[in-house]
Amino acid sequence: MNNRGEDTSGSKDELVRRLQQSDRSGGSTTNRYYDEMNIKELHDELEKRGEKVSGRKQELIGRLRNNDKSSDKPGYEFELMTCEQLHDELEKRGEKVSGRKQELIDRLKACDEADEQSGAGEYAEKTNRWLRQELRLRGLMFSGNKDELIQRLTEDDNTKGHKYSSMPISDLQKELNNRGEDTSGSKDELVRRLQQSDR
Repeated sequence: MNNRGEDTSGSKDELVRRLQQSDRSGGSTTNRYYDEMNIKELHDELEKRGEKVSGRKQELIGRLRNNDKSSDKPGYEFELMTCEQLHDELEKRGEKVSGRKQELIDRLKACDEADEQSGAGEYAEKTNRWLRQELRLRGLMFSGNKDELIQRLTEDDNTKGHKYSSMPISDLQKELNNRGEDTSGSKDELVRRLQQSDR
């Protein structure tokens, strides 16, 4: 953090978020990665994220960077869900399932805020947003109430014993290099690559 001229105060979650935001600003690994991609690769990445694929290369890169930034916003994971998935998620939580997509998303966000104080163990103090992002990074299902999210993370910790998402990028790259794997890409991609290598 200090090397990047960033504020070094705050909780571990705040520091991690600050580093991720720093990674998404100019000159970062992620930005260099997008700049090195060809048009087809940019189109493929945008398509995977459900984003518009038309435009010049710089517009495509800008769209990917904006998508990266929006993934830090609370409730972003709900924006990625279909109405049917939102209905299922609300049903699991015993909530009303009628309304337009944005109303469903708002209802789930409100549930998350209400669930913030529940849970136990090392993940109890984490927000539902953090838990969902962690599950998504590990390639696990990220729906359910806080207790279910915590249980899923705990089971994953017990079976794998790895917490790649909490490792710095340099350590992820070293681990991938040791396994003879590609070391380029964003932190999310490096984590996914390591998890796939574990399987």
